[in-house]
Amino acid sequence: MKLVTNKDTLVDVLGELLLEYTLLEANPFAAAEKDAGGDAGGEGADGGGEEEEKKDEKPKEDSETLTVKFDPSAVKKYNSNTDWRGGEGSVKKITKKGITVDIDGNTILVNFNDLTEIIKGKDNTLFKKKLNEEEEKLDAEDKKQIADLESEMGAVANELGSAFDSAQEEIEKEVEEMPEDKLNEHKQKLNEAIGVTAVVGFILALPKLVEIITKAVAKLVKLIKKLTGGKKPETEEEQAAWAQKIIDFTHKWHKIYIKAFYYMFKFSGLYKKAGIKDEAVKMKVANIFYYTVVAGLALAAGVGAVGAFKTGISQAAHGGEFAIGTFESVMAVVKSGEVAEFLGALGADAAANA
Repeated sequence: MKLVTNKDTLVDVLGELLLEYTLLEANPFAAAEKDAGGDAGGEGADGGGEEEEKKDEKPKEDSETLTVKFDPSAVKKYNSNTDWRGGEGSVKKITKKGITVDIDGNTILVNFNDLTEIIKGKDNTLFKKKLNEEEEKLDAEDKKQIADLESEMGAVANELGSAFDSAQEEIEKEVEEMPEDKLNEHKQKLNEAIGVTAVVGFILALPKLVEIITKAVAKLVKLIKKLTGGKKPETEEEQAAWAQKIIDFTHKWHKIYIKAFYYMFKFSGLYKKAGIKDEAVKMKVANIFYYTVVAGLALAAGVGAVGAFKTGISQAAHGGEFAIGTFESVMAVVKSGEVAEFLGALGADAAANA
């Protein structure tokens, strides 16, 4: 029986192998990354004044063999020039058209819709059983809400990329002309600890950057408020249910958003201005900012309890990748001046809901 699937579903299943492909295709900053000649760990010529040495890093290869099974009669129709039998082969790479597979010494293309099973390693069968089990937990309304929010997240990601591209020179100028007293204040906080208030406070010092982020993300906030119908979840079960939805609909896009924020801060020269040179610290800043946005979505949905997310993680199909520690750190300071100001700009009503 053929799996009813598509490329988006496969991204969830194949994990890091497909993620590298998806980031290049869907990341709104992929073109800038390519022009810069590096990845998230490299430094490019258009890096807003960054002068660090380039790093030629290649994506890590999956250490376990990835095998796919497929419908051979369907696949034969568009691989007629090769001689092979059977319906199983090892994955070589991902293309826009499908998966390139090695079978009997032949390289063939398998369309996503013709896959029937995915196996990682010797006997770890992926996709069919797990996906069916998790989807059975969701009713039709849940599925629709998650799909609507996930779709909007994709649109907002593209909008962020286009908006930043248009405003990059203006934002670079804001970074360069940041008043020394404010700059020193924020740098001191960042040097003391790369915490939530330090990160958000520094970014709030750049009005144009904050404007394009809040303008785009506010659309997600409005949609989540619309889907709740203005009725805040009251019981622990209701809060956990919405936490689960937030974890699931942000899953597909979360690495792209983190990478997008990374590039915004890099290409604007913000990292250099802040004196942040370590790549791990740069990514931590991007992660903290992303989870501040997620906190805004949670508050907009009326979920102010971290415990609801701890419960939601165990119920969500994609709970394993949700950084509950970072999220908890953000939620602990949502009423502080900097964070409350940012979430208020998103329309999340931080002080009232936390």
